[in-house]
Amino acid sequence: MKQILKRIGAAAASAITALAVLLIAGTPAAASNPGESHSWSPELANNQLITSSDSVDEDRDWHNGNLVEVWHSNTDNSIYVALNHSTPVQLPVAQTYAAPRIAYFAGHFYVFHTGTNGVIYWQQVIFASSGQLAASQPNAWAALPNSAVTRNNLSPSAIGFPREHDNQALISWGSATDDLQYTMFFNGNSWETPEVVPYVRSATANTLAWNDIYDEITLTHRGSDGQAYISYQPYGYEGWSTPEQLPSAPVTGTPSVAWASNGQGTIAINSGGSVLIDHLDGQGHHDGGWTFENTAFPAGTNPRLVPAGLTIILIMTRRDTHGVYYKPVTLFSG
Repeated sequence: MKQILKRIGAAAASAITALAVLLIAGTPAAASNPGESHSWSPELANNQLITSSDSVDEDRDWHNGNLVEVWHSNTDNSIYVALNHSTPVQLPVAQTYAAPRIAYFAGHFYVFHTGTNGVIYWQQVIFASSGQLAASQPNAWAALPNSAVTRNNLSPSAIGFPREHDNQALISWGSATDDLQYTMFFNGNSWETPEVVPYVRSATANTLAWNDIYDEITLTHRGSDGQAYISYQPYGYEGWSTPEQLPSAPVTGTPSVAWASNGQGTIAINSGGSVLIDHLDGQGHHDGGWTFENTAFPAGTNPRLVPAGLTIILIMTRRDTHGVYYKPVTLFSG
């Protein structure tokens, strides 16, 4: 987000007294999450509010700080990208009913989207210079190999692995015909054979996240019982942990997780139009209870959480205006 470090500084100054232990309760609490802002800021591109029918995704080039955002249009099924909040650029030909995703790996940004036929496509984002996107992006969409197909209204989830594993990536998606969930690893040269995530059953999409401190991948999903679950996989190991259920609360859509620079995390869900937030410890286990997002934001989509140092940022799209807004929701101590 624009001037993110300034915003984090302001959030830290206003949240000194908020760094308390989360309530352990069976029902969501009304108190703010530690470090949570009481106001939202508009998500801008070329100084205009981004509007979307779904959630906005983003990733950052850890070498130089460049931030690329991607979103589904609010007026049709096209896709837009913007670099560092500058003028949006439409990606040609792509048509999707679901939110696209972006990941930085192997020295480039890549956009992933589910086509209207359910096939998952990917394409590199092209730069005109180090600080400017090419105004005309290529029509170079390629279908992911190994029959990576999902329901045409579900997003995939994709992550890169900064620093130690910078050429590699992982993508996940839900089956088009049943409730199985799949992952597929990019080894720096090609996509490997997809694997079924054990014990995970969901008719919605799932969300991957990378904990850089603990070298651990997490996968969150909405279970067939409508509850939020999280699974873990240490980098380089086969298999996933048995999904751990989060505190009981009905989930609408897909949960989101982000990990701060100290290895601590936050999970957020849309629960019937209200955003609920919970804390995850360094091993990925919840150690608190849900708290309500403190402004009663009218959530229209899945939440998106992104890390910014010790701060976790929540990005949301309003269900009434379709405007996209963000705010800090967690501030961790160092």
